Amino acid sequence: MANIITDHEGMPVQHARATVNGVQLHYYTAGQGEPVFLLHGVPKTSYYWRHVLPHLTPHYKVIVPDLRGLGDSEKPRDGYDSITMAEDIAQLADHLGHDSYDLVGEDWGGSDGLPCRIPVS
Repeated sequence: MANIITDHEGMPVQHARATVNGVQLHYYTAGQGEPVFLLHGVPKTSYYWRHVLPHLTPHYKVIVPDLRGLGDSEKPRDGYDSITMAEDIAQLADHLGHDSYDLVGEDWGGSDGLPCRIPVS
């Protein structure tokens, strides 16, 4: 039996997939409000955030992707540098219609999220 991830009301999260930046990412969403992305580390998956998510969903729309190469996301041969993985998240945000959003990252999720906020050239 699969472990079901739920929001603060015990409702299951909504799972989806999107092809962004040349890779198919699995993600789930729950809650209402301003968007916040939760980025897991390595070698973890979005499941890492299952206990945190219910505390955030009363206040935020929470988006939790499986990063490139991990969990139920596609596992391409390359693109595992922080700039590319940050672009994955930025394009996922665009795909979901979010011009601005907050990021919470731990371990590699923190380093992947940093370039989403700092323009690089």
